[in-house]
Amino acid sequence: MFEPNSSETHQKRREEERYLTQLHVAARDGSTEFAKQLIHMGETKDFGNSGIVNRQDKNGAAALHYAAFYARTDMLEFLLKHGAKVNIQDSNGKSPLHSAGHEACKMLVERKARLNVRDKAGWTPLHAAAAVDDAKTARLLIKMQADIDAPSNLGWAPIHVAARYDSQSVISALIAAECNVLLRTNDLHLALELSLD
Repeated sequence: MFEPNSSETHQKRREEERYLTQLHVAARDGSTEFAKQLIHMGETKDFGNSGIVNRQDKNGAAALHYAAFYARTDMLEFLLKHGAKVNIQDSNGKSPLHSAGHEACKMLVERKARLNVRDKAGWTPLHAAAAVDDAKTARLLIKMQADIDAPSNLGWAPIHVAARYDSQSVISALIAAECNVLLRTNDLHLALELSLD
């Protein structure tokens, strides 16, 4: 297995951190105590409004995106408690729910995250779960009434994405929820055809 050169990895991380606030780094690393210290030190006098908690990096991601992506549930709870916008979108239109695993997804949904929010490609969080075969998250989204047949900009429903990425467990969850397996993409492909490519 390829392991990146540690100095290369370190350099990449330093480059990334140039565009992050200290709260982004704390969210990524799950350093809730450090985040508390940032507030205590007065770094964010307007923390509860928009302030640093909703500040976005060069790609438009807020600290909540990092906490959701890295499954930092304690940090998610902390950020939400301190005014993080649950539906904030990055420059690609992705909300924290697009990259959240099961536990983070559950927390965000409980805080009224929009289940069918679309990114710039028209993908919903269910499309994103289908792409990585995250059946547990997909089942939760389905249970919470996410649109199982939502078309992307190219007419791809979650079943098409699951078929393309060979996400068998998500395909099973979508079929069990009675998604429309006869939907066609904008270029007239069925999900079955995409799984054969």
